[in-house]
Amino acid sequence: MKLPVLSVAAIITLGSNSGLLAQGRFRPDNYSHPSGPNPIAATLREQDGVTPLAGPDYSAQYYAGPLNTVEEALTAIPPVFPLTGKPGVISGAPVTVDSVAPGQQARLQLRVWDNEHGTNPTWESARVRGASPAFNSPPLSPPNAPATVLHGLTGAQLTPAISYRAPQAGDTHKLYQNTNAAGLSLTTTHRSLFAFAADGLAAFLRVVPGPATEPFWGPVEARWRRGGGEVSFRSPVPVPADPYQWSIAGTSDDGLTIVGNYFDGASHAPRLVRNGVAQPVPGDLALGLSGNGQFVLLFGKAGNLERHDWRTGESVELRPARDTFLLGEFQLSWDGRTALLRDHLWREGSGNLIPVGGLYPRRLSGDGRVIVGQAGSRPAIWTADRGLSVLHDEHPWGVGDLNDCSFDGSIVGGRDDTRRGRRHVWRRVGTEYRPYRLAELLPNGAHKRLADYSSLEVRRVSRDGRTLFVIGEDFRPSFLTAANPADSGLIAHIVFPDDGARLTLQPGVGPGGSDQLTLPAPTGFRFQLERSSGLDAWTPVGAAVAGNGTFLSFELPAKSEVGFYRVQTTPE
Repeated sequence: MKLPVLSVAAIITLGSNSGLLAQGRFRPDNYSHPSGPNPIAATLREQDGVTPLAGPDYSAQYYAGPLNTVEEALTAIPPVFPLTGKPGVISGAPVTVDSVAPGQQARLQLRVWDNEHGTNPTWESARVRGASPAFNSPPLSPPNAPATVLHGLTGAQLTPAISYRAPQAGDTHKLYQNTNAAGLSLTTTHRSLFAFAADGLAAFLRVVPGPATEPFWGPVEARWRRGGGEVSFRSPVPVPADPYQWSIAGTSDDGLTIVGNYFDGASHAPRLVRNGVAQPVPGDLALGLSGNGQFVLLFGKAGNLERHDWRTGESVELRPARDTFLLGEFQLSWDGRTALLRDHLWREGSGNLIPVGGLYPRRLSGDGRVIVGQAGSRPAIWTADRGLSVLHDEHPWGVGDLNDCSFDGSIVGGRDDTRRGRRHVWRRVGTEYRPYRLAELLPNGAHKRLADYSSLEVRRVSRDGRTLFVIGEDFRPSFLTAANPADSGLIAHIVFPDDGARLTLQPGVGPGGSDQLTLPAPTGFRFQLERSSGLDAWTPVGAAVAGNGTFLSFELPAKSEVGFYRVQTTPE
């Protein structure tokens, strides 16, 4: 799809007979004093939604276009602002919008990103980024007049949808979640699970018509609130007349772009879907979509493997002939510069395919560095620098595999049957991977209605590695209310014991019958219980309490107040 061409609003002449492009201007400041005529307090914040961004590792830039320009067609306008002044604030010389004439309004958006020590010079290349809502500016000023002062601009914060920052040493934020999972009353075996959202809050499934799913047929997007609760459904593709008319090959990390295959009788064709509208993609069969939503991996008409940029229409051949390698996994990294082609790895700029020796691949990490799968019926990991690593090191009759991993491959999920029972998740510690059972990772010590989790298997992992899509036969009807419990899905939000949540905050039952947190409370510190519905903004619960030299206990609100809880420790 070609983006709209931005029209020139006006042509002006300055001091000569040559025509110059009209240029309106505005002041870029995202903060002005509240007593001023157009107060702005549009702070740029960290992923927690509270901490203002500061330092040279963060950048901000305005994107602009004429009035009514859609967000995806806004273009970057110089300069790039470093956040080296007042935290969360940018300020500088007036910014010029070439495509909007003085006296006219512009459509603007302020975007911010983590430039990772300068390695990501643009918002498009960044892995951790955010943006304000798009807004209409006041009429822009001409070059020889005071620059227009903005109003209508609101704040922006970084989102961790693509990468995850591990807790730092000395971090006093300890997490506890008073509900651990959401159940889906749908048939959600691995055969019907198409894709899992980057934020862990949606799954794309195949659903056949039934009392619980009408009027949807075929692919359905099931979306839930963080922490569980209600599940909503929608058709992510034009609603088909038959449940098998559509299949989904991949989705972008933001969930706005989907690539799939439309089957009509004996023929099939790849389609790109945005906002429920499908458009053809040149090729024979779509296989996947990059996380940034730009590149489609597909079989071309000649049977070769191609990477197609649907924005520019350009295609790059990755492998010349289909031959006998149709069966297997075909995936793109987040930026589309690395591709998993069943038993080989392709990297942009490299002339040779890299063989993935000894591994049956299941998933390529978002950064393109790690491949997880199975080797000799055992869970295994492959990287270019270390080669193949088999995680199962116990009895020869044990079996297992890995199905998915976090963005950087540091957290992997699947199953592994050993003498000690089934393990579900591994976390990288140094150069090794440490195994865990799912029961060890649910923040309140697992659900009482679940048995030993022996039949569960992790099918998908969110980008940050902290939300899992699990299938298995241990779910009870009283927990998930599913018509067929053996085919039910579980969405589990996990916390590793290494983070301190289960070791420092020990949940118990308070005098009011609700969950209670108990933790060591040395003198010289104050302890504040806080709540968040989605780990993005924290609200105090009650008043801060001074340390007593032994232990303090905090009784949580009722179970109906679903969310995450932490105790913030500050010196007195």
